[in-house]
Amino acid sequence: MESKKSNHNFKLRLVKKYGDAAILLGFYTTDWWKTLITKPPLAFWQMFRGYIRFLTAIFANAIGALFRYKHGYQTTGLTLPFCTIVLLVLFNSNMVVFGLKPIMLPVAPFIYLFADMQDKWDWIIDDIHSVPMAVFTVLYTMISLIHTAMIYIGWGNPDTTKRGNSWLYEFVLKKSGLFTEAFTQAIIEPVLIVLIGWLFWALGDPVFAVFLWIGAACVFTQDGLDWAWQQKNSTSAYQ
Repeated sequence: MESKKSNHNFKLRLVKKYGDAAILLGFYTTDWWKTLITKPPLAFWQMFRGYIRFLTAIFANAIGALFRYKHGYQTTGLTLPFCTIVLLVLFNSNMVVFGLKPIMLPVAPFIYLFADMQDKWDWIIDDIHSVPMAVFTVLYTMISLIHTAMIYIGWGNPDTTKRGNSWLYEFVLKKSGLFTEAFTQAIIEPVLIVLIGWLFWALGDPVFAVFLWIGAACVFTQDGLDWAWQQKNSTSAYQ
């Protein structure tokens, strides 16, 4: 039974979005600069927390770009794919200490810009951990350009906050009626990526395997939180 407390207007997804429009809106509406002046410790905590969320979105985007199609304009664009490509290059480069790879994301483009041609070549081609990861980077770049182009020409998802439709669900699992798309994105896709990661680990490619595992964990975090949020609110709407 519906009650006066029923919630018909809850937002569909809880996890923060990082499409170009969402990022610009965030810069325009943020009160972080005011907090930096009035409460510096809180401001730096917010910045750290925001960076972790952004890294989560980047790792998840690297996986989601290959498993999803027709993204909502609030979930991707030019900025997120660019940062994802930078992280892929950093993660695969022998020229960066492993523990510093995520930390260097904000400054890496500037370092690369002023590096000599040999260093630029080494970063991307010669001095790398994994050839399969380099191939994955090229594949991701091409696919993300298609996703972004579809958004900017108006062919994005009508659900502007959706991180793409799952091709695995639409073309493989949907007819079985056993799984929902939300379950496919939150559970089945991450499990599949973990298994692929184990395969590369067994083949002697631990760096690419670790990247895939982190990406799977981030996809599970984002889509799992959104799925749980939707289940909670759709249930409460009829209480």
